[in-house]
Amino acid sequence: MGVNKFRELREKKGFTQKYVAYVLGVSRVAVTKWESGATFPRHKMLPKVAKLLGAKVSDFFCHKV
Repeated sequence: MGVNKFRELREKKGFTQKYVAYVLGVSRVAVTKWESGATFPRHKMLPKVAKLLGAKVSDFFCHKV
């Protein structure tokens, strides 16, 4: 996931890390790690993350032309 893309989308929605963690059923620490780029959500979780943040799964990947 783009290091700050997750954070950018979360903040745009006005969600806290705690809220996102609760809705997705993960820990707040997991959300923090996604935002810092230390870890990445499991592939099965990505559609749920994208829906919550009003994004597409492909938005979380770097695209090179």
